[in-house]
Formats: sequence, C-alpha cells, structure tokens
Amino acid sequence: MTISLAMDLLLAALLIAMIAHGILNALLNPVVGADREALAAVVHDFQIATGQATAGIDGMRTAADVTGKALQAQIDAGRAAIRDLEFLVERGERMADRLEAASRVRPVASDAAAPAINGRSAVDAASATNAANTGAANTGALLKAIEGMR
Repeated sequence: MTISLAMDLLLAALLIAMIAHGILNALLNPVVGADREALAAVVHDFQIATGQATAGIDGMRTAADVTGKALQAQIDAGRAAIRDLEFLVERGERMADRLEAASRVRPVASDAAAPAINGRSAVDAASATNAANTGAANTGALLKAIEGMR
C-alpha cells in the first residue's frame, strides 16, 4: 500500500464520521433549539437584573451625595460652634482676669481696728458679705456680656 492510498482511506473514514455527526445533530436539533430558547430567556433576565442593579447604584450614589452634603453641613456648623465657644472662653478668661485684678486692688481693713461680732471680726463679716455681693454682681455682669455677644 502506498501512502496516497492510506491517506485516501483516512480521508474517507473522516468524511463518513462527519456525515454521521451531521445526521445526529439534525436529529437532536429540537433539543438544541429548546436550549437556545432557555439561554435567550436567561440572557433577557440577566439584562433586566443588570438594568435594575444600575438603577440601584444610581440611587445609592444620589443618596450618598445627599448624605455627604448633610454631613458636611453638620461638620461646618460644629466648627462654627467651636470657634464661637473658643471666643467665649477667651472673653470669659479676660473678664475673669479683670475681675481678679479688680479684687486685688481693693484695700482690706485690719482686723485689730474692728470689734468682734459673734466670734467673727467686723472686717471678716463685711468681707464675706462684700464677696458674696461682688460675686453675684460679677456673675450677673458676665451673663449680660455673654447675652450681648449672641
């Protein structure tokens, strides 16, 4: 046998196999057609799901933008409140320093010159009364200053 005859036989065998395969495909074609319809339905459902997911992502992006803007507004308001409080603390410290300096300037009478009342000297009683009145007046002045800044 020559090589050309062997090649012709091999080619004939492959041709017969291809014809048999074609016949089988033709017989099974209704099954393949049903599978194609199922595949088309799956692809259609996937496209619908993809559209819904895209709409959901857009909605979430919009909600995130709105929430981000609201959060930024609260942060800005908080920073403004911090600046206001820092200003109030600074003013309060200056006022406290002035009140302290003013209380140091007042002369205190000596205990020896005042007679004792109920076991306390008159100077002690007067100082306690004066301190209570001064503290109430200073507190009132501080509250009025804070009210005036609003």
